[in-house]
Amino acid sequence: MSKNYTMSKSEFVLIVVLILLGILLLAGNYFVLPAWQELNESRERLEMQTQQLESLRREHQNVESYQERAEELDRQIEALNVSIPDYYSQEEIVAAISQASRDSGLEVINITFGGRTALSKDAFVSQLKGAQSGETSGGAGGLDQVTAERLTVNVSGSFDQYMNFLSIFELASRRVYFRSATLNADQNGKLTGILNLLVFSVGPEAEMYPGYNYDAPPADGRADPFEPMAGGIPGGTGLTQQGAPDFYIIISSSLDNNSGVQMGRYPVSATQVSSGRNETMPASITFTGTDLISYRYTLDGKTYSGTYDTNKDTITISVLSRARKSDDDFVGVTLDVINETNKTVVVSVRNDDPSSPRFSLGTTSGMVMLG
Repeated sequence: MSKNYTMSKSEFVLIVVLILLGILLLAGNYFVLPAWQELNESRERLEMQTQQLESLRREHQNVESYQERAEELDRQIEALNVSIPDYYSQEEIVAAISQASRDSGLEVINITFGGRTALSKDAFVSQLKGAQSGETSGGAGGLDQVTAERLTVNVSGSFDQYMNFLSIFELASRRVYFRSATLNADQNGKLTGILNLLVFSVGPEAEMYPGYNYDAPPADGRADPFEPMAGGIPGGTGLTQQGAPDFYIIISSSLDNNSGVQMGRYPVSATQVSSGRNETMPASITFTGTDLISYRYTLDGKTYSGTYDTNKDTITISVLSRARKSDDDFVGVTLDVINETNKTVVVSVRNDDPSSPRFSLGTTSGMVMLG
C-alpha cells in the first residue's frame, strides 16, 4: 500500500530558490557578462581616443613652431642653392672675377678655363682630397652629379690688393675653391702670379643657367650692331653668316670715345679684350675641339680663353667696321685664324672703309673662309 509524499514548505522554498539562481546564472552568462565586457572595451577605446586627442592637441599647439622650422629649412636650402647652385656658367664666373678685380684693385690679366668635367660626388670629394685628377664617374647623374672646371687666373698688383681679392671670394655667397697660388714680387713690391681655382655645381641641370636679370632702360640704336647698315660696304664673298655670330670684332675710329678695337665672345661683354692704339693691331684666334669648342684669342697683349658647346657646322666671326674719319685715323686689325676643328670658320666683314679697309685676314690654318 503506497504512501503519498507531501512536500514541506521549506523544501518548496529551497526548490524555488534553486530555480531562481539557475535563471540568474543563465541571464548573467548570456546577457550581463557580454554587456560588461562590451562596457570595458568601450572604456578602453574611450581612454585610447582620449590619449590620441590629447596628442593631437599638443601637436596642434606646435604647428607654428613646425612652420617656423620649415621656413628656416627653406631659407637654408635657398642659401645652399646660392652657395652651390644646380647650374654652371662661365659667364657668371668671369663676371664675378671681374667685379672682384674692380673692387680690390687687383688687375686680372688673363682667365683660362680648363674644360668642364662631370663627376660623381664621391669622385669629386676624392679629387679635393688629392686623388687622381683624371678620375671620373660614368654613372654620375641626377642629384649625385658634380660639374667642375679648373680656372687659371693671371693677376698683378700689391699684396693688399691680392688679400682683398681673396677676401671678396671668401665672403661671397657663391663658393669658389682656391687650389693654389704662385706669386712673385719685383723690387717695388708689385706682385705678379697665377691663381688656380676650381668652380663647381651640383645637380641634374648643370647646363641650365638662369641668366642675368638686368633692370635697365632700353638702349638707343640697333638691337644687333652686326646687322648691315644702309649703304654699308659688304666684305668678301662666299658663305654668308646667318643669325648672331659666335665671336665679334668691332673696329672704331681713332676719333671715337670708345676703344679702337674690341674683340670678344658674342654676346658676353665680360669676355672682351680691347686696344686703344691708333694703328693696325695684330690679333689672333685659335679653335680646337669638336662639339665642345675651346677658343683662345689675343689682342694687344691681352688674352682670353674659354669653351662653349655647339652643334653648328660653322664658327662665325663678325667684324663690324666703319669708314675712316681722317688721314690720321690708322685704327685697324690683321687677324690670324688657326682652326683645328672639323668646322668651317666664317669671317664676315661689314661696313668697312672701301678705299682703305681697316680689317685684313692674316695667316690662316684649317678651314677658314671670308664671307
